[in-house]
Amino acid sequence: MTDIDGANAIEATQRRWREGRRALDASRDELSRWASRTLYADCPKVQGADLLTRPEWTEPGPVPLDDVRLLWCGTAPPGSVRGAEPESASVRPLRADGTRYETYASAVGELARPRLFEDRPWLPVAEGGCRRWQRPAVVRAG
Repeated sequence: MTDIDGANAIEATQRRWREGRRALDASRDELSRWASRTLYADCPKVQGADLLTRPEWTEPGPVPLDDVRLLWCGTAPPGSVRGAEPESASVRPLRADGTRYETYASAVGELARPRLFEDRPWLPVAEGGCRRWQRPAVVRAG
């Protein structure tokens, strides 16, 4: 393969990736509703929405904000999925040097950067587990 062929292949993977991302973004709401109602029809949902949940994650009714306490724990445990696993290779386009982007997020950062792009800490509920709210509810962030 010549350098020109290689450059064309790289450009083609990045173009296909951008086109796929635009198509998914344009249909995000419709695809989410379809998946919730079809692929995950038997899974619990937040009342009145197609949002998937688990019974231990939701309260039977509204929780007054005065009953919610946020506590900073200092550090969060590392995630079990980084996005660089071999299973994600097919959705990561090639970089200019011919290697795959390390993660999907790194491809987004370089090829389709949104207006707001930051790595936000996740909020594990009730000391790292997902269990029913206690009064006062505690959300620990690390």
